[in-house]
Amino acid sequence: MSQYTTIRTEFNDPEILVNVLHEMGFPVETGHNLDLYDYLGVKRGKADLVIRRKHLGDVSNDLGFRRTGDVYKVVISDYDEAHLKKGNFLRELKQKYNVVKVKKETARQGLKLVREEVRADGTVELVVTT
Repeated sequence: MSQYTTIRTEFNDPEILVNVLHEMGFPVETGHNLDLYDYLGVKRGKADLVIRRKHLGDVSNDLGFRRTGDVYKVVISDYDEAHLKKGNFLRELKQKYNVVKVKKETARQGLKLVREEVRADGTVELVVTT
């Protein structure tokens, strides 16, 4: 049986987080203290944003995001964490989230996005101007 763990992240804007997860193809349940279930249907934790395991491909348990203070922590089983790291899910999510957040902050400051380039190594370069 898998243990659940939490991973501190830089996610602090729930609107961006939900939109990016939808963009990645994942339906997200939103609420407060939603139940997380393991592969046997046993409650294993609570979260405020949940992707059910049936939408996560080969993972065995639900994936959640729980607001703690001003950030969201990923609530994930240790088994699925190893599986998702192999597929770079969390890395891709963090990158997409950060790109959207930078674009939002850039617009808020009245700056203009001039160029967005994804490099061969997967990093994203954003060029902005006043």
